Amino acid sequence: MDVSRKKRLVRMSACRSDLADNGISTDALGSRALCDLARRNLEYFQAMLGCDVGLREVIELMTATSEAPLERAAGVRQQRPSR
Repeated sequence: MDVSRKKRLVRMSACRSDLADNGISTDALGSRALCDLARRNLEYFQAMLGCDVGLREVIELMTATSEAPLERAAGVRQQRPSR
């Protein structure tokens, strides 16, 4: 069954929420760590997304649903820790 891109994005948001509930913030991961997470858990993402997506698409969906680009687009500045 082919799942639409919109549904995959919604389902990836649920995956990210599930990961956050388990103490994993994908927004805080660098690109290498994000790739490692996706590779180690590819079957989980495929099951949650309801389709046989590849590693690249999982990473692309995680990036597309990231909150960091949304904050930048909205003009929200990230605060730096004080020294």
